[in-house]
Amino acid sequence: AGSERRRVFTLGFCFGGSNSWLQAAAGHGLAGAIGFYGHPTRAGRDGSVERVTRGLRISYADVAPDGRRAVAVREVGGSNELVVVDLSSGEVTTLVEADADRHWAYPRWSPDGARIAVTRWERPALMDIVILDRSGQVETEITRDRAIDNAPYWTPDGTTVIWSSDRTGIPNLFAATAVGPGPPDIRQVTNVLGGAAHPSVDPLGRWIHFASYHADGWHLERIPFSPGDWFAPHPTSPRFDPPAPGAEPPPETPPATEAPSRRYVPIDTFRPYYWAPYYAGAARGTDMDGATRTVFEPFVGFLTGGSDLVGRHAYSLAARLTTDASRFEGSFAYNYAGFGDPVLGLSMSQVHDAPTRTQAVSDQHGNTHEFFVLERERRVSLSSTFVRQRMWTGAKAPGCCLPVRRMGRFAPPCLSPTPSAGRCRSPARMGCAAS
Repeated sequence: AGSERRRVFTLGFCFGGSNSWLQAAAGHGLAGAIGFYGHPTRAGRDGSVERVTRGLRISYADVAPDGRRAVAVREVGGSNELVVVDLSSGEVTTLVEADADRHWAYPRWSPDGARIAVTRWERPALMDIVILDRSGQVETEITRDRAIDNAPYWTPDGTTVIWSSDRTGIPNLFAATAVGPGPPDIRQVTNVLGGAAHPSVDPLGRWIHFASYHADGWHLERIPFSPGDWFAPHPTSPRFDPPAPGAEPPPETPPATEAPSRRYVPIDTFRPYYWAPYYAGAARGTDMDGATRTVFEPFVGFLTGGSDLVGRHAYSLAARLTTDASRFEGSFAYNYAGFGDPVLGLSMSQVHDAPTRTQAVSDQHGNTHEFFVLERERRVSLSSTFVRQRMWTGAKAPGCCLPVRRMGRFAPPCLSPTPSAGRCRSPARMGCAAS
């Protein structure tokens, strides 16, 4: 209200789906690729969240300036298409129909809502930035080359589009005028060595924010929005040169063939694929005189685990033994997700524990001896996990828990040829935990 300015950020999640069509077109011999998508969700300023569509495989949504609709990409028929989503009713209208030789990504409304900047991929491997009018017709081709031109963003005045391109061999930011007659005037905005991607300009036109790649990963950075500092693009990498006149076109993708089917056998992929060493230092305590004594020798062992290809079975295993082979610890856990819901689990473990101080015990003759009271705990549990169909949430309920029995051992703090030792048992307990 008044002079108050509130910034609203929207985040999208896509596990592999956003670039699946890139992988399919990269010449790796793939017949296709599969991606997993989220769904458009509308967030109010009061913190409320409302889902707009269901089951439509829609991604890359961008809200129009009027706030009533969004342009987005819908996966359909092995390709995708541009659509417009009514944010009030959830109604979806096709803007550009799907084509096997054309794919779309990162659509962006212009500030006046009259045009759409978008990434377009076409055969043979041309990934460019184009401007569409309200009806979905191509108004301007900003680029037309073999470089990866990606993620366009409008400047606040609607005259310029900024995007990321690897045309020089390293992804950097470029800008081009998107109004007026004649070809677009392309300028280079950044010249980094790691890579610059996914630009955005703040509403006041003061900063360009972008993702910058460094040796330790991606950073979020910004530079001043200063068109006067933009410069003529560096030469294009030779690998993006257009095909020579008369050159043979690239080979057509071979048609998919039917492969024989067989019953799924999880054991083929169920074996462990990694081993990790385990080491735990010796456990030490002090006696009544304050001297340090070794209670357990160091443990050495290994960790491993695995799951089958479709995630129906999963397990983990750990085993460790003291260097003097006197004590063993281990754990095993197994989950079965073949029912979908619930997920059933079984776990077993044995561990040892010791206090850091000795205890004094008197025998029948009135003599006092010092002992470390050692505990061995064995646990077996069954569980069932019920998954709620919501993003990032779940519920886990215990199915049943078996009795846990602890064994106690009195160990003398000093070495002797015939150390005295006794055993005691604590009562059996029932233990369960839900998360």
